[in-house]
Amino acid sequence: MIADALKQISQDGISCYLFYNGDAIEARIKECLEAAKDLHEKKHYGSSVVCSCSVVEVTIRYFILSPLLQGMFLYDEWIETLTGRIVSGRAAEDRELLPSILKFWQFDINSLKLSTGEPLWMVLHEKIWRARNRYVHRGDPVSGEISSQGIEAATLLTELAKRVLLKATGRSKHNGGWGSPESGKNPFST
Repeated sequence: MIADALKQISQDGISCYLFYNGDAIEARIKECLEAAKDLHEKKHYGSSVVCSCSVVEVTIRYFILSPLLQGMFLYDEWIETLTGRIVSGRAAEDRELLPSILKFWQFDINSLKLSTGEPLWMVLHEKIWRARNRYVHRGDPVSGEISSQGIEAATLLTELAKRVLLKATGRSKHNGGWGSPESGKNPFST
């Protein structure tokens, strides 16, 4: 009975976060992913990979870590403070935290593969983020292949986020909306 009550409290925390922020997060992800695809089609591969990486980083911080951490804390006063401290650092710190948080929910980020058969997480670390950083900081060119892999990686990670959140909230499917985009505060304004 206690375990069921704690599970329900956890699901309620995640659902509440998603109610107030989920639709705004999904809209931001969709907008960035569409921009990445459009830029890729126009052969602006560097800009495309920047948008794909934005999708990945927004997904990690706001669509996986923040809601799951909301469900881990029991006292409302502490939820925002602790979640903010954990995910308010650099994106690299979020990346380090992601595999262990996903493992807690029985998801293995290392098991996800791109259409090439390469592991998603390895490609993100060794190819996509490096290419984005070199493009942004040195103006290095980005290949069409890396741009395409960035779009695929962003799409796969977003799909994983939805599966994790469905499991974490006890829902069986996502019907296209998490809650109310007009209520609560915008998670991107902090």
